[in-house]
Amino acid sequence: MIRTLIIIIASLILGGCATSSKNAYIAHGQSKEEVCNVYDNTLSGNKLCRWNFQDMWIYDSENKTEIIFSKEVYGKYFVFENVTKPMKCPLPLPYLVSTCFFGDGNLKIVTADLKEVKRNADPKFMAEYKKELEEIELKGKAEAIKEAKRLKDKEEYEKKVKLEYLDKTYGKKCLTKKNNISDYNTCLFNQERVVLAEKQEQDRKVNKAKLEEQNKLSTMPPSERHAYTCEKTYGFKKGSDNFRDCVFKIMTTEYEMQRASDQRRIAELESKINNNSSNYSSELLEIERLKAKALQDQADAVRNRNQTDALMDLSRSLLNNNNRAPANVPNLPLNCRSVRVGTTIQTQCY
Repeated sequence: MIRTLIIIIASLILGGCATSSKNAYIAHGQSKEEVCNVYDNTLSGNKLCRWNFQDMWIYDSENKTEIIFSKEVYGKYFVFENVTKPMKCPLPLPYLVSTCFFGDGNLKIVTADLKEVKRNADPKFMAEYKKELEEIELKGKAEAIKEAKRLKDKEEYEKKVKLEYLDKTYGKKCLTKKNNISDYNTCLFNQERVVLAEKQEQDRKVNKAKLEEQNKLSTMPPSERHAYTCEKTYGFKKGSDNFRDCVFKIMTTEYEMQRASDQRRIAELESKINNNSSNYSSELLEIERLKAKALQDQADAVRNRNQTDALMDLSRSLLNNNNRAPANVPNLPLNCRSVRVGTTIQTQCY
């Protein structure tokens, strides 16, 4: 009899307080009963409105708000508003799952932020929060106005300095406009634009000439290229000792550069062969070709040096026979540096 009575009481409690919910989700504005039913009737075991699952349950009668928190339900706070009947949870009966009477109210917010909970549960804290936001916004606007003024002052100062420079540089060309400050400033800027355009055109011509000279040098044989560089670029007169030294140093520098490149290539090929026992006939042929080329380049360098010396001796002989004293041009030391440009090697001396 007693057992039957306990079952009837439990059925009444569960039937009146834990009705099944048709909703599979929650949304702001839903009643507290709907929210509680969503979680309390799930099979996952995550409960919200059960006496033995709650971690916090607070009702604020002054503001008619209620806060329910459960670690089981994602560790979030559920804040309800318009609560006139708070949730009530009687003590659990032995051996029965305890539950609560949900009361009324609507869901206002779900959050894990305690500050946000506090603001939404008490209008006083929300007012303070809004005031803080307004102060931050006002401060941001003040900073923006201050920054805009700083940029404007900077722009005006730079314009003033610019006009002072233009007045000093082009003022004489704009004297007829000086009675009108606007026309005068316009004239100054126009004069600057003209000068800049002329400079750009001059730079374009210089770059074009340099490119044409580079193309011309790239098509010349080495001996002609060396002579052209020493005469046209460095200003040494043909037949002078400085001209001979210039040609020889350019030739020597390029030879050393090419020899170093060939030696590096030979070392790479030998390393490749030593690290693998496979057949490398093509690499061996290239090594022999590079070594033969190095010997030929060395012979050419000696021959070119001898030819240069012979031509210089012939020039001196002709000058002496014509009773002309050779120009007393001091031997200037030269340092030369070669760089590879495309398929050619170009040398600069200083």
